[in-house]
Amino acid sequence: MSFPNTPKQSRSRYIGAKVEAAAGTAETLAAADFPLLAYEPQINPEINFAERRPAGIAQGGLIGVTGQYAANVSYSFELRGSGTPGTLPKWAETFFICSGFTNTTAADTSNTLDVAAGFGNQKTCTVADVVDGMTRMATGCMFSYRLSTTTGGVVMVHFTGKGVWVSPTDAAHPSGITHETPVPPRFAGLSTYTLGGADMGKTSRFELNQNATVELRDDASQQSGLCHAYIADQNPTLQIDPETPSVANNDILGDFLSGTSKALALTIGSVAGNIIDITAPAAQYQNPQEQDRRGLHTQQITAGLFNSGTSAVDMVRFVFR
Repeated sequence: MSFPNTPKQSRSRYIGAKVEAAAGTAETLAAADFPLLAYEPQINPEINFAERRPAGIAQGGLIGVTGQYAANVSYSFELRGSGTPGTLPKWAETFFICSGFTNTTAADTSNTLDVAAGFGNQKTCTVADVVDGMTRMATGCMFSYRLSTTTGGVVMVHFTGKGVWVSPTDAAHPSGITHETPVPPRFAGLSTYTLGGADMGKTSRFELNQNATVELRDDASQQSGLCHAYIADQNPTLQIDPETPSVANNDILGDFLSGTSKALALTIGSVAGNIIDITAPAAQYQNPQEQDRRGLHTQQITAGLFNSGTSAVDMVRFVFR
């Protein structure tokens, strides 16, 4: 027995994305653009609706008018490499780049993601979900990222962003898709995890938030009323809760009061092709607070991640190797 009007299955979906050659101009997605394994993918319209209730009509109203065709877009991915040094995983190649990063491949085959300086260096992408035979799409998308994990777990990278909504269509599932296979490294056995040279390993959680302001460009020449998304600004922060050290070893409150900044160095993973380095040159404590963690005296630390100089744009760097 089969269901009449067969319902669509939420997890029977293919996630595709591709960086746009021209910002806001939709890319045609091929099978190679659909290897993404995402958690909680969402492409939803955010379209205002203007009611029309003019004087002269005693009751009810007239047919309304829609506003700009905006889209809210979100995906979560496991922080992992592609398995091949020198090749970014597809999720990072698209979603990190469209969170305001540029990619440089070094002679040692590592890929370095640095913050893009200026709007002209920002990249947008076309995203699509084929949900059991129906394609939902948005173009001109950009994102704000957030990394989060508990010690011993997998680091998840959450992307929330905006784009231009495209009306859904019926379409067959893409064929010939090959998913990337590396297992994500755990937030454990870390070879490097320091802040200002002091070990931060005795912590239960880690969160790195870009706090980007993602906006949409108005464009009256487009039927959507929009052009594409852009990152207007960002204010990245780090949140951790290490055990309270001695003042001699790491004067957290003293550094907060003096405004001292510290460099973050973190390496996750140990297998070539699945190693991620995260660095930040100038982390500054913002009102650390004491707390209790199962009987241990700890510090709840929020640190702003700032540029190293007045003209540099280098608050965070990711290296895949």
